[in-house]
Amino acid sequence: MNTFIISLLLLIMVGINFCSPENGFMENEADQEVARNPFGCLLNFIGLVVGFGTCLTAAIYFSITENWWIFLLFIPGFFLASIVTKILCKIIPFNKITNSNYDSYVTQAVIKKEIGALLVILSYVIYFIFR
Repeated sequence: MNTFIISLLLLIMVGINFCSPENGFMENEADQEVARNPFGCLLNFIGLVVGFGTCLTAAIYFSITENWWIFLLFIPGFFLASIVTKILCKIIPFNKITNSNYDSYVTQAVIKKEIGALLVILSYVIYFIFR
């Protein structure tokens, strides 16, 4: 297991954190509103299902082939990814992104899910280009 794979898995974990809803009431309501349309379902599928499936598969694979304790590295990896996500949310001004057709929370939820799905897809593209 090299640092290239670890960094791509961290990128996927950051994408998963962007796609998962926050604990706030308005963010959770906006996420439910986004998940009702097909585009939101696609973003949820790419960001959450494909991303989490990739991390779970990598944890099982590297635990079997390398060492049994490798799956334990994914727990602090998710904490590090959540810290990176919080830092990126402070840098990117999500509060200023608005759309006249939707509520600001719905727009922010869509943008966060798009960024998360983009990070998951980007990690796959980088892997297949530089493999």
